[in-house]
Amino acid sequence: MKILGYVAIFVIQLLFFCDAQDRDTILVARKTKYLTDVFNRPGYIQSFLGEANRIVEVKDKFHIGKPQNIIKSDSVLFLTFSGSGRIYSLKSETDTSYTFIRLDSTENINYNLSAYYFIYKGILHSFGGYGFWRTTGSLRYFNNGDHQWDIVPLSEEIIPQFHPTEASWFDHNTGKFYVPVQSIVNAGIKGKENLQGKVVPTAHVLNLITKDWTKLGKTNKQVTDIIKNAQISFKCDRGLIFLYFDKAYLLDFAKNKVYIIDNPDFAQRLGRKGFDKFLYEYQGYFYTLNSMSNTSDSLKIDYEGMKEAGFPIWGKEVNYVFVFGAVFLVITVVSLYF
Repeated sequence: MKILGYVAIFVIQLLFFCDAQDRDTILVARKTKYLTDVFNRPGYIQSFLGEANRIVEVKDKFHIGKPQNIIKSDSVLFLTFSGSGRIYSLKSETDTSYTFIRLDSTENINYNLSAYYFIYKGILHSFGGYGFWRTTGSLRYFNNGDHQWDIVPLSEEIIPQFHPTEASWFDHNTGKFYVPVQSIVNAGIKGKENLQGKVVPTAHVLNLITKDWTKLGKTNKQVTDIIKNAQISFKCDRGLIFLYFDKAYLLDFAKNKVYIIDNPDFAQRLGRKGFDKFLYEYQGYFYTLNSMSNTSDSLKIDYEGMKEAGFPIWGKEVNYVFVFGAVFLVITVVSLYF
């Protein structure tokens, strides 16, 4: 009887394992006009988030409530989950559905919430994120040969801000990753600032070729205020657009300039498109998922209505030690002379 009991337990565990594997390895999405448009658009589309279980129905208990993340290379549509190492790609389609196949063989979960996904030279990367009570500045890439995430050693750790607004931006044309401010969270250290996020207003850029961070300068106070207090931010080909009260601000990192879109109608319409709407930018338009019709709603970005804000994103840092030293030297020389 004991032997039969052990066999029964083994069979039950085996069935559960097989069922879990089936749930994990294949995800099916309804073939909507919105998803078809994303897949058929030529070129690269930056990663964008949406509400859980909206694109694909997930049964795995670890991913049911996690926002779904989509990113598209020239020919591949990837699907990931916030706070997870799971990677899927679109492999086949029928008249009514798309099938996503799991690529990874990892068990990494809850360590990279709100990580920044991007594709560089055809390889999927993940940067930063929150997990286990702290934010990180780690860069990872997906190893297609081993089906695992590998770490990329960098010259130093620069921790991006991701809450309440995403503030980092990747320029896929130049391979540079911009971080205008850091927000260091470490709940393992006493102090309210470490729990809420210690803001370091210094801009950095990462060169993906050399793997080196370069300090650009001190972040302008107006820019720091916008990033800390904006309602939401959106990625576009020219940088990041922040909604700050009744205005929209574009941070153009390549030019180190800030632009104001003083168009209340544009700001209000953009404000209604939250992160859960699967919003992405393509050729000067924002597109979101219309959950009623499963098609795309569009909003033209008002680049024509932009004007320069009059201050840069960052400026040169003043070396006060050098300044005070020079002043002290002049005073000393003048005093000795007289």
